Amino acid sequence: YPPNLDEHASFRNTVEDLGLSIPVFSSYLNPASPNWDESVGNDLAITSALGSAMIRVWAGDSGSATADGVLWDMCIGSLREFSKRAQGRGVRVCVERHSNTLTDETEAAFRLIEEIDHPNLGLNWQGPYGQERIETADDLDRLAAITTHVHAQTVVAYPNKPGDRIVR
Repeated sequence: YPPNLDEHASFRNTVEDLGLSIPVFSSYLNPASPNWDESVGNDLAITSALGSAMIRVWAGDSGSATADGVLWDMCIGSLREFSKRAQGRGVRVCVERHSNTLTDETEAAFRLIEEIDHPNLGLNWQGPYGQERIETADDLDRLAAITTHVHAQTVVAYPNKPGDRIVR
């Protein structure tokens, strides 16, 4: 740190030479991290060097049920300001839906996005681990209005025999 932006730009060129692009930089930027202030500028610079139109960030280091008001307020304020800053660079922001964060539950994800209340920020939907397909589809349907990116993946869900999988 700081990032080598020439290396990131070179990687972008390699990807683009293959006829591909990097739509989202999957950052681990999190207001709960002690290096938040330093990382904000670095991660936005990386996003630009990669030619990405969106950056994924995280919301806290505690699940919504156990998070205190200080964590909620810090994440809401920091992510609102970050969304403004990213918007000035033409970069959208999506908050990862993940366990042990303020987006771990459906209603908590709504609360966070609504309280941040910035048009440049949405949810990076990732289905909760262990859900059956129908539960996952229902969850995405409920959160679709605030979702700007989907983190699709294949996961093993309670395998009964080798090869049992669900796709989320």
